[in-house]
Amino acid sequence: MNASFVYRLALAFVLVPLGGCADPNIRDRWVRDYRVPPERAPTPVAPVRPTDRPADTVRPEPKPGYGARGTSLEVGRSTISPRNVSPGGSIVMSMPYTVLTTNAGATVKITETHTLVIDNEPIELRRQEVVRRHGTHTATAKVTLPSTLSAGNYTLVATISDGKINKSEKASFAVK
Repeated sequence: MNASFVYRLALAFVLVPLGGCADPNIRDRWVRDYRVPPERAPTPVAPVRPTDRPADTVRPEPKPGYGARGTSLEVGRSTISPRNVSPGGSIVMSMPYTVLTTNAGATVKITETHTLVIDNEPIELRRQEVVRRHGTHTATAKVTLPSTLSAGNYTLVATISDGKINKSEKASFAVK
């Protein structure tokens, strides 16, 4: 026999099992039957132990909504009309916002603030405190501008706050 042939035959016997071709069950290892879901291991359950504290030492519930965990605010895009106004004129700014609470019946104390920005200096024009429920609301303000306001572009900022969360939206207008 040729030494080269023996060498190749020995090499084939070593490499074929390593490659998995010699195993007739190779298909069963890599193919999974997806018609039957796999069984899940049972979830361990921790035993419940009664507390030694009397009921009156349990932490009281927070006031519904105001400052309660789970309250959040979302603001929409604000609008101003008219976009061009003369000094001493009036503009109306509206900003939709949503109060989200974990309890739909809860109320939240909201502060709506409208501020005019002149030369990077904020001037508060209107502040109103309202109590809102879970849902969408609109902060609308009719603002009369100062008659001494010079021509130019200005920014009006609407801010919604519940005491912990502040959300603002800016809108610009022109004085001509």
